[in-house]
Amino acid sequence: MAQTFFKVLAPREALSVLLTVNPVGTEQIPSVRARARVLADELRSAVDLPHFHRAAMDGYAVIARDTFGASQSLPAYLKLVGVVEMGREATQPLTPGTAMRISTGGMMPPNADAVVMVEYTDETDAGLVEIHRGVSPWQNVIQIGDDIKKGELVFPRGRRLRAHDLGALTGVGIASIPVFKKPRIALISTGDEIVDVESEPLPGQVRNIN
Repeated sequence: MAQTFFKVLAPREALSVLLTVNPVGTEQIPSVRARARVLADELRSAVDLPHFHRAAMDGYAVIARDTFGASQSLPAYLKLVGVVEMGREATQPLTPGTAMRISTGGMMPPNADAVVMVEYTDETDAGLVEIHRGVSPWQNVIQIGDDIKKGELVFPRGRRLRAHDLGALTGVGIASIPVFKKPRIALISTGDEIVDVESEPLPGQVRNIN
């Protein structure tokens, strides 16, 4: 009596079959709920991130050339002309010989092109900032587009999104994204010896472990 066996495929043949299967459909979902989902289209940024020059350190916004040569033994002195408020546009421009107090993430005032870290400064009673270390242009500053430039690819189609990817999406204003729908999978257990998990197996039977 002839016996029938399942027809099996070599790994390469099986892969070629899988690659011919059409993907599942797509849907639009909020970016904040997209962890572990797979992108159905590439995503590009419509904006620069950041969209303004930002301080990367707590300290003082300065014009870099005003600090050249400053050291602990021969500090530079700049006039303190204000404070950059967090979350507010900095509109007051710096003039040569002046500085503004700034926190990490604050908007650089016009004409400022560097930040001296607070560790290398002291404020005097005369309203001056004593600079103990010089800075080069754009030192300690995150410039416009340093993280992502306008039009740049954020993520390609087919990327499985991780938790920190969602922050990149919201950072450039992408509130919803197209993703592939979750596939629906069914497991079919076969065999006369298989019984439900709630059942007590008789001799010769096993519970369904699939």
